[in-house]
Amino acid sequence: MGDPDRAYLEDTPDNHWEWQSDAERRMYRDLRNGSKEAYRRADFMVVAAVVDRMISIIDAVRSAKRMNRALEDEDDAFTARSNRKFHFTVDPLASRQVCITLYPGF
Repeated sequence: MGDPDRAYLEDTPDNHWEWQSDAERRMYRDLRNGSKEAYRRADFMVVAAVVDRMISIIDAVRSAKRMNRALEDEDDAFTARSNRKFHFTVDPLASRQVCITLYPGF
């Protein structure tokens, strides 16, 4: 391969790469390894964020169901429904995933 518009160095020992010292080589290796480790950690953090969102969704659904049960399990069902100001439901599999029903005060 060659590029006529760009002159290449001849393949002589003077034109080969050489580290100036072992300390520079170790510094470069450490920098490169640190970069790879940061990239792996970034991938892990994306997975951790997705798992955190999934746990939050499950917790929200369970909390909403628990709240709805508590509202429905009051002693007098008729009184409980007539005094209720709102009803909150969460169903992530339905077309309406979150539903808030507000009851007027009259």
